[in-house]
Amino acid sequence: MTRTEPRRAIDTCVLINVMTGGANDDPSWLPRSKQVLQSAVQGKYQLTLSAFVIPELAGNGRIRGDQLPRDVRHERVTRARDWINNAGFILVELDGHIANQAADLAITNQLKGGDAVILASAIRAKVDVLYTWDSDLLKLNGEFSFEIAQPPTPGDEGQLDLFGAAAAS
Repeated sequence: MTRTEPRRAIDTCVLINVMTGGANDDPSWLPRSKQVLQSAVQGKYQLTLSAFVIPELAGNGRIRGDQLPRDVRHERVTRARDWINNAGFILVELDGHIANQAADLAITNQLKGGDAVILASAIRAKVDVLYTWDSDLLKLNGEFSFEIAQPPTPGDEGQLDLFGAAAAS
């Protein structure tokens, strides 16, 4: 059966940008990151995430809040994980094939391990576009059967505040 619906993937940095309310990132990124998630929630395309995103978020100091009490950190991470698991996105499970492909991608493209896993997961999911803010991945646009691009500028930024509580300190 041939897939006809558009399929997109996102890098962890797009989620972190939304979850932190833009924090220390370029201010132009937040509406664009939000629009990618909003479009997926609205069914404009299927959104795929590497399962690697879940531990990557949980281990990110900007999300868990390094200086926050343990129960507050736990609640933030739990809320983010629950949202990802219940949002209807396609999770690309990590397996030996993806791990080995990521290792090859890391070597041949001089990528960090996490970036290579995100890329291998996008390949497995047969996406049309991988959205990222990561320059190491962006430099690879044109090397694969899909586009690697920054999230597009939205025509309508919409109102997405899925992680308002997670961004609050």
